[in-house]
Amino acid sequence: FKEVEWYCPYSTLKHHHVFDPILNSFKIDSEPKSKSNISILILGCGNSLFSKELYDDGYTNQVNIDVSDVVITEMKQKYPNLNYITVDATDMNMFKNETFDVVMDKGTLDAVCCGPTHSETVKKMCLEIRRVLNFGGWYVCMSYAPGYLREQHLKQSHFEKNDNYFWSLQKKKIEFSTNELTKCLSTIQEDPTKSGLFYLYLLKKCGSLEEASLLSQ
Repeated sequence: FKEVEWYCPYSTLKHHHVFDPILNSFKIDSEPKSKSNISILILGCGNSLFSKELYDDGYTNQVNIDVSDVVITEMKQKYPNLNYITVDATDMNMFKNETFDVVMDKGTLDAVCCGPTHSETVKKMCLEIRRVLNFGGWYVCMSYAPGYLREQHLKQSHFEKNDNYFWSLQKKKIEFSTNELTKCLSTIQEDPTKSGLFYLYLLKKCGSLEEASLLSQ
């Protein structure tokens, strides 16, 4: 089978230092965590090379999940040194609370938002992501959609009652040249002349509303 890449490969994101501020933020006794000690969950991995390229770059402590058992079986056979599991991102009960430092999403939220009951599905997914994240962990979401289409979904899980942790939400624009792109689900853009414009939504699991509010400014 042929791998399918959405938006752009890991090498392009690395070249633009897209994930550096997140992956370099984890410390042990004031020293940066080694790459292999950062636990990463990759949502909706599909048959993309993203996970393999991330692994080859030293981020070996990763779990890749997808709802398609066919895809997971294929990827296990092709890359047996990587960890692939068939899991629905809205129901990740096989993972304990506070398991991962980073949850990465390159197009999964966009795909879920295409569904007829996407609001409730996105909410379930966000609650599960927040549950499996360590305190101080990050949900890193790359999307083609601007804030007015995505922030409403990402913020809705912030206000759950009887909860003792909160999201902070930051948004960044990332722009690639057309020869760096691969495949995109949509052409929705604030500036239609910039076909390589994407959005990075960075959500941190915070222990207090004050911390979340400060980071979101």
